[in-house]
Amino acid sequence: MGRFKIDEGAKRPFYGAILAIFIYIFAVSVPSFGFMEQETFTGTLRFLIFPFIAFSLFGDGFRLSRSTLKAFLLTLPLALIAFGNLASLPFSSQINEPSFLNIDRKVLFTLMTALIEEVVFRFALMEAIAKTNLRRFDILISALVFGLMHLFALFGGSDPLLTLAQVGYSFLLGLLLGVAYRLGGLLPAFFLHFLFNFLQNDLFKALGGGEWNTPFFAFNIAFFVATFAYAVFLFFRFLKNRYLEGKNLE
Repeated sequence: MGRFKIDEGAKRPFYGAILAIFIYIFAVSVPSFGFMEQETFTGTLRFLIFPFIAFSLFGDGFRLSRSTLKAFLLTLPLALIAFGNLASLPFSSQINEPSFLNIDRKVLFTLMTALIEEVVFRFALMEAIAKTNLRRFDILISALVFGLMHLFALFGGSDPLLTLAQVGYSFLLGLLLGVAYRLGGLLPAFFLHFLFNFLQNDLFKALGGGEWNTPFFAFNIAFFVATFAYAVFLFFRFLKNRYLEGKNLE
């Protein structure tokens, strides 16, 4: 593979993507240090990443065509990974009082977070990597950066063991999102990301869930293994040749 090299004429978009990632990490870490309220954080984040969101929406990010619809339908089974927590609810020995307070605001926040993170870590980062001699590893690298980004939860006082677990499953989720992105662009990746965050966190908590028992881990592991197996199938069926033969990934 040799020395790291950026394609001719691609340095500006590459460094722009790196800048977007640093801006995002900075905006995420600010609330953890107590300098900014969460509401202010969301507004600031939207402002800082807005150029990338606009470009992804009106550029090539959301590709709407017959092939996009086909890719979207192909990636739908990946959404199975988002139902692990909900599947364990009937087997929970202790369910808290359901609370749908401010669920609408949580949905909006989850939508915006999923969109921003897909623009930054899939659209910007993966397309930047695709312009270098590391293009064959774009899914792996973007997933790794996406996972490590969650280490900043430690600055907010998060439990180290839980944070490491979050880094691990965020990395694995990033692999799935990378495959979805390479198959159909931002639309399937964004939909999968939003569905995962909303069902696994917002709706699960709103329904009173929260117990980490044996069924909780069993369902999540089973759903993840099934989803990951399907993602591997998608990769080898539709993406393998493009990566192994070094074809254009954009």
